[in-house]
Amino acid sequence: MTAGARNYLGIVEENFPIEALTDPMAFYDASPEVQLRERVERMIRNVERFLQMDEVELTPMSEYLLG
Repeated sequence: MTAGARNYLGIVEENFPIEALTDPMAFYDASPEVQLRERVERMIRNVERFLQMDEVELTPMSEYLLG
């Protein structure tokens, strides 16, 4: 990092379909609403064990494959 930059503890790279940016059903790969709720609750329980939820920064980005 450069001088004065924030001290990051980690960077996570994930790859989701573009629909996941605006559609929670696509983000959680859920079909009925009940399944969505269960998957959201499970994800929250899991990440609260190692993340400070009020300090997490999310930055959606694009991926381009050049060939």
